[in-house]
Amino acid sequence: MNYVLSSRVKCHELELPKGLTAAEHNMWKETERYLSSHGGPVGDKLVKVIIIDFDGTICTKAYPSIGRLLPNAKEVINAWYDDGHYVVIDTCRTGKHEEAARVALMEWGIRFDCMNENLQILTELYGSDCRKISGHIRIDDQQVGGLPEWLEIERILDLKWLEGGS
Repeated sequence: MNYVLSSRVKCHELELPKGLTAAEHNMWKETERYLSSHGGPVGDKLVKVIIIDFDGTICTKAYPSIGRLLPNAKEVINAWYDDGHYVVIDTCRTGKHEEAARVALMEWGIRFDCMNENLQILTELYGSDCRKISGHIRIDDQQVGGLPEWLEIERILDLKWLEGGS
C-alpha cells in the first residue's frame, strides 16, 4: 500500500453492493483477492476508496494560497479514514503548491492515504499508475450541482455507499 501519511495495514472482506456493473463487480472481486492475499485484519464491511479534491472542497478557494478549512470537512474525512476507508487527495496543485496543501492537511489534522497518485494497492493490482485517480467515490466542488455541505455529503454517502444502502 502507499503510505504517504499512513502506515496502517487494512484488509477487509468486500461485501458487494447490489446494482454493480460487470466491470465494477470484477474490480471488487480482484481487490478482495488482492487484499486477502496481503494479510491484515478482515473486517465485515465494504471498504471504499474516496477521492477528495482540495481547493474549494476541503477548504475555500484561494490558490495559490491555502484557503480556510470548510466546516465539518476534517471530522467527516477523518471519520471515513478511521472507519477503514481509503482517502486520496486529488488536486491540480503541483510542486511547492502541492506541498503547501499537504502541510495544511497535516496542520489541520486531516488523515489521508496519499495525494495526487493512485493507491499502491491499485497500481500493483492493475500493473500501472494511470493519470486518473481510481476510486469508488469522488468529491469535488466542480461536480454537477455543486458541493453540498460536508455533513450532507456524509449523510448521502452513508445512505448510498458506505453503509451498503441502495
